[in-house]
This record gives sequence, C-alpha cells and structure tokens, in this order.
Amino acid sequence: VQNLSLGQLFMDKCTDTGFYHCNSHNATGSSVDGYYITDSTPETYTYTGCYFKDITAHHCDNGLNVQRVNDVTIRDYNGYSNTTAGLVLFSTTANNDYPITLNNITCRNNTGNGITATTIAAITANNITLLNNGGIGLALATVIDSIFANLNIQDNTGDGIDLSTVCIDNVFTGGLILNQGGLGIQENATCNRNSFTGIRIDLNTGG
Repeated sequence: VQNLSLGQLFMDKCTDTGFYHCNSHNATGSSVDGYYITDSTPETYTYTGCYFKDITAHHCDNGLNVQRVNDVTIRDYNGYSNTTAGLVLFSTTANNDYPITLNNITCRNNTGNGITATTIAAITANNITLLNNGGIGLALATVIDSIFANLNIQDNTGDGIDLSTVCIDNVFTGGLILNQGGLGIQENATCNRNSFTGIRIDLNTGG
C-alpha cells in the first residue's frame, strides 16, 4: 500500500472488539505513522489480539505505533528510515494482563529511537536488531516484568539501552551492544531488579 497510513485503514474498519491481522504489507512515504492502532479510551482495551507479520514501514513518521491494545504479536517487522521511531509501544498503565510478543524485529536508520516502549508490562522480545538510529537503540520507560533476548544493538547515536523511570524486574539476555554514541546501558536510579547476562558491551563512546 503506497502513501497510506495502514493504521488509519485499520481504524476505519475496526469494530469495538475483535482480532486484527496484518500480513505481508509495506507502508511507505507517509507523513503519518506507517501502521497505527489504538484504543482511544484509556484502559478499556477493547481492541484485542493484534497480529502483525511480515510487514515493512519506511519513510513514515513512526513506523509501527501500537497503543493500549490487549495481546499484541509482532513478527518479522522491518522499520527503517522513518522520521521518528521504528516501533512505538505505549500504554497508560503497566498491566501484565496485556502481553506483547516481539520476534524478529529490525529497526534501522530511523531519525529517532529504534524502539520506544512506555508504561508496558509483559513484553517478550526475541531477535531484536537496532542499527544506526538517530536516538537510543532500545528506549524503555516504566517497563516491568519483561524479557529481551538475542539483542543486536549497534551504531545508534544515543545509548544502546536506556531504562528510565521505574523499569523493574526485566531480563536482558544474549547479544551485543556496540559502537553507541552514548552508554551501552543507561539505568535510572528509580530502576531496580533488572538483570543483564551474556551481552557483549564494547566500543561505546560513553562506556
């Protein structure tokens, strides 16, 4: 689909409840988000079961923007050269009842962060590649009880991983963080009980 926000297309077709499936689409050249879906009423989570597979978003605003949606799976996603972030996940309350699964995600050459996740619980992420983004590789704020495995984070302008404002009980395992413009990992004082194992951190400007 050319020059169209597929997310807006979703919104036009959505009912109050239901299962949303997007497979093998390419969003490009839009001044709005390439894919965007949200429940506009906070904490009702009437949109459930979103499934995105084999999609690409480039030269949009945010590549893929998912807000306040219950049970999200994103597989085989490539978000590149967007003017803000490659992937945005947002909610207003971190609630373990609304899980997010990420598998085989690549965000590269975006003007902002590779991935931005705010007020989210129960992310399970595997095979995450974040390269040459103009901001932070993986930017987390108030993210809890989540697992990030097999990370490839290289050549981002900011920190490789930034944990700000109450990121608690998250596990990061396996991979590498190289050549960041900032720190390899930055953890705010309000964050605790986060673990990092099997991650090579090297050649970062800030340490």
